[in-house]
Amino acid sequence: MYGYSLEAIRFKEDCSGSLFWMYNDTWGEVGWTIIDYYLNREPSYYFVKRAFAPVKFIMRESSGIVKLPAILRSNVFKELSITDVVLKVHDFAIEGGNARFAVTSDGFAHAVHFNLGDGIRLSDEYFDLLPGESRYIAIYDVQKGYLFSQIKAECVHC
Repeated sequence: MYGYSLEAIRFKEDCSGSLFWMYNDTWGEVGWTIIDYYLNREPSYYFVKRAFAPVKFIMRESSGIVKLPAILRSNVFKELSITDVVLKVHDFAIEGGNARFAVTSDGFAHAVHFNLGDGIRLSDEYFDLLPGESRYIAIYDVQKGYLFSQIKAECVHC
């Protein structure tokens, strides 16, 4: 919800910016923040991160004309007819103290994530993949001896 709201504000030609409210929790609770009390990133963190990217392509329809080509979901996700997909994690590499890997899908995959635990910091998580698309993910500050076999990609409908 945050990501879509921020994109809508950013798309307006007469908007000079927006104020992002409720960044983190000050005590343990269930709320609207993107960083919880223990400094763990909530799924919405990654949508907000992409919405605030320096270069962001946003598509909107107006009077039957689509502005800027991109992925358009014409309906809410739960009403879409989406088949099961297979996610493949591959191309593992260690570069300095960081590691990277790629994830690929054989179909449209919504909200791809990895559930690696709170101590693992990733460059991106909870994103959509198109069929055949690969996304490279960095793992920051990898401990020596990290087992790449622990990385399993999941999505909302996998």
